[in-house]
Amino acid sequence: MIQGSEVDQILSQHIDRLRVCLQRASGESEGPEEGSDAWLLLEALIGNDDLTLFGRFEQSGHWLAMQGGKLDVRLQALQHYIDALAPELKDLFDQVAVASEQERQKLLIDATSRLYQLQSRAMLALTRGYQGVMDQTALERSLLAQQIEQRFLALQRINGVSNSTMDLDQTLEVITKVVTEELKADLCTIFFYDELQRMLTLRATS
Repeated sequence: MIQGSEVDQILSQHIDRLRVCLQRASGESEGPEEGSDAWLLLEALIGNDDLTLFGRFEQSGHWLAMQGGKLDVRLQALQHYIDALAPELKDLFDQVAVASEQERQKLLIDATSRLYQLQSRAMLALTRGYQGVMDQTALERSLLAQQIEQRFLALQRINGVSNSTMDLDQTLEVITKVVTEELKADLCTIFFYDELQRMLTLRATS
């Protein structure tokens, strides 16, 4: 049985080659930059602390959503890296010195299987981080819409009372109660200002 450590060793020995492959795929002359999706994918591929790395993929999706980025563009870029690495792995293992052709094929299958498993996990982590922000945003918008609707209904109540035949003191009393309820305040009071005497007079309180 082929152990994962054998694949780890081979991939680690050829990390520069894999790094150049990702550089070509991204159109960059250097990199991948630490923390980028390409860098995280490469680190996971060679067997470096994948649990922490996939947490960083999720955080990457979180920040993408916070910045208003598009998830499909990020996933397409990740797919582009996978499409570049798959044939590179085949070429690499075709050149590796092994005891038999059967062992070579087992190593290649193990490495390729790992690559596609990493792709699935990375995409899920990115999507999970992105969707978490989108769900929170949708919830906040829903709560805001409810609050605006409640404020509108409160204004309608105040407007209705103001246009009724109710006397002024009763009208002001109803208004203070509506405002108190809507703002969830402990107390609401209305004062009239007498310009001649320059005095405030309490007219209503909730």
